[in-house]
Amino acid sequence: MTPTRWLVAAVVGAVGVAGNGARARAAEWLQLGSRALPRGDSAAPDAPVLGVAYGPRASSRLGTDFSVVTWRRETRTLRLGFAALIGFDNSVSRRPLAGELGSTEVEMSLAWSLEAWARRHLGPQGVFELALVVGRQTAFATERTVLLDPYRPDDVPFGAGGTFLGPELQGRIGFGPRWDGTLRLGLHAYENGIADLFGQREVSDAVADYLHEGAAWQTSIEAAIERRLSDRACARGALYAETIGPHDDTAKQLWLARVELAPAFAARALVLSPFIDFEAGHGPSLAVNRTELRLRAGVKLYAY
Repeated sequence: MTPTRWLVAAVVGAVGVAGNGARARAAEWLQLGSRALPRGDSAAPDAPVLGVAYGPRASSRLGTDFSVVTWRRETRTLRLGFAALIGFDNSVSRRPLAGELGSTEVEMSLAWSLEAWARRHLGPQGVFELALVVGRQTAFATERTVLLDPYRPDDVPFGAGGTFLGPELQGRIGFGPRWDGTLRLGLHAYENGIADLFGQREVSDAVADYLHEGAAWQTSIEAAIERRLSDRACARGALYAETIGPHDDTAKQLWLARVELAPAFAARALVLSPFIDFEAGHGPSLAVNRTELRLRAGVKLYAY
């Protein structure tokens, strides 16, 4: 069964459960935010935000994230979400506008948020949510790109992208009147990796070539601490890390670690967050096989 069919089956089952709930409210359509916590405040490189950054090369992001339909009950909430992102990064140029390398991601998610349990065990601001995600990542170069990186036998092709399916977990716990901590975990299995898991190596190779999948799996973890300064402002510090397992046995495992410091200012449904981050590990898009140290400053804007 393909990742798309897995999600369709999960949606059909969830709709049936939501529709049969005795105390379920009417469905709410097209709301901002596909998750219980804003995805835009994540330090992940694929967070669906509108943003620009520089250091030592320019990057830009244009993303959207919303709930297609939301079912609320007294103790829990179910969301069918959609997110999309297109990003541009420079490979060689030090110009302030990014445009040499590109990447895209489209994602559908089904997320269960357990509000009553979270408030009881994690505090008044507590959040606990489980999600099933299916999506597609791609990487490409624009016409004016010059990649100077030499080819190595252990390189991961296609920018380590592909079609993926997997679970995600996120939670928030209150440490005091103004302090909160958040934790996000994710595991994505690509279609070639799923075939390989069942011993279908030839099928796995064919899927990897046909769908341009350089990765077999990806894990991520993020821990953050937040200080609420007022009803509309806060300061956050986050540590994000990911590892990517390649499809090819001869390819190397990729990794990335990032520390981000970012105040956030909310106005209505928009959040503006200037940030500074330090990261080490693989590069963006088709430069994924680079290993670099980067210190960047930027700003991001997202709706929630």
